[in-house]
Amino acid sequence: MGRMTGVGVGGSIVAGVVTAVMATGLDAGVAGAEPPAKGAGRMHHGQGGDMHAQMREQMQQHDARLDELVAAMNAAEGDAKVDAIAAVVNELVSQRRTRRAHMEQRWHKQQGGKPGTAAPDSE
Repeated sequence: MGRMTGVGVGGSIVAGVVTAVMATGLDAGVAGAEPPAKGAGRMHHGQGGDMHAQMREQMQQHDARLDELVAAMNAAEGDAKVDAIAAVVNELVSQRRTRRAHMEQRWHKQQGGKPGTAAPDSE
C-alpha cells in the first residue's frame, strides 16, 4: 500500500470515528431525552470510596517501587545491569499477578460468590 493510499485509508477511519462520536452526541440532545444521571456508566461496588482509595495507595506504592528499581537499573553497569533489569522485570510480573488476583476477587464478589462463575479473561 502506497503512502498516499495509507493516508487516505487513515483519513477515512478518522472521519468515520468522528461521525460516530458526533452522532452519539446528537442522540443525547434529542428533545425529551433525559440527561444521564451523575456517575452514570460507572461501576459501583458498595464502599467504593474506601476500595478506590486503597487501590490508589497500592498503585502509588507500586509506582514508587518501580521508580526505585528503574533508577537502580539505569545507574548499574556491567553484570550488575543484568541483575537490575531482572529485578525490574520480576517486579512488573509480581505487580501484574497481584492486580489480576484482585480483579478476579472483585469479579467473584460481583457475581455473588456463585460457584462456577469464571472471571472473564483480562488479557
